[in-house]
Amino acid sequence: MTSAFEVLQQASTFTKLDPHSTYNLVRIREGDEWKIAFITPSGHYEYPVMPFGLMIAPAVIQRYINEVLSWRSQCSMPVPSPFWDLSSHNKLCMDPAKVQAVENWPRPTSVHLVQHFLGFMNFYRRFIKNFSTLAAPLITLTRKASGPCCWSTKAQQAFDELKCCLIKAPILQLPDAELPFVVEVDTSEVGDGAVLSQQSGEDKKLHPCAYFSQHLSPAERNYDVGNRELLAVKLVLEEWRHWLEGAKHVFLVWTDHKNLAYIQQAKRLNRRQARWGLFFARFDFTISYWLGTKNIKPDALSHQWESSLPSAPPLTIIPGARVLAPIQ
Repeated sequence: MTSAFEVLQQASTFTKLDPHSTYNLVRIREGDEWKIAFITPSGHYEYPVMPFGLMIAPAVIQRYINEVLSWRSQCSMPVPSPFWDLSSHNKLCMDPAKVQAVENWPRPTSVHLVQHFLGFMNFYRRFIKNFSTLAAPLITLTRKASGPCCWSTKAQQAFDELKCCLIKAPILQLPDAELPFVVEVDTSEVGDGAVLSQQSGEDKKLHPCAYFSQHLSPAERNYDVGNRELLAVKLVLEEWRHWLEGAKHVFLVWTDHKNLAYIQQAKRLNRRQARWGLFFARFDFTISYWLGTKNIKPDALSHQWESSLPSAPPLTIIPGARVLAPIQ
């Protein structure tokens, strides 16, 4: 869905289609019905038409939709905002109808209803900061196969916070390949965070296009701060490669680690940095130092994972018995 909405940049008029029982309108070629046969307690059955679940079914349906326009009575053409989160030209936000539905969403009483709620929220996770952390108590409830769920205070708090976050969801700007990108990155001891932004032609301010946050592996947490910051840049370039590789303009990478600003001119690199340097060569960007106190957005995204890191006990380097006296 993310890539589908990115294609809609600069569009202002759309076509909304609502095909009816589309899959079952495609006939299986005669003689091939046995290939999708199935067995039930009541006997052996073969589909005469295409069922849901086949690996090639979505591609086949999309091909027919591209070729044929049917069920005109259920279509509206043109409409200014046909999708759930297209509010205006080149902007993404929540559909007011969906917001109202979330406000009135009752508390789930079974594992199935919790899964249904999480599935709905996961579809809109692009608008929710720290989604995985907020949803953790509810995800724990879904580990039970079925039946009623053991609702707790933490689950209720997570349920309320997720609804509140979606109701107050921010507006994201669709990336525009004609405008330069700005990437803000930051890292903490346990995670990386980044924000992809572009300057709006209306108010000349940076507007977020996408958010990124990733938990570091135990091995990555052992990197020194310079390599962790460089790793954050690498992960971000991989995440948004389809926008940043071959970008029309040189894009800017902001970091609060000053030494990283000179990495592109460094004469000596370790083996890891050399490997990453080959990957960086595919992009046309400049790394610029950004004061840590101003690097708020990616810093918050990178620190969201800190609650998952167990606190280490204090380590005594010099026992008190070996200390003769404090230095005056």
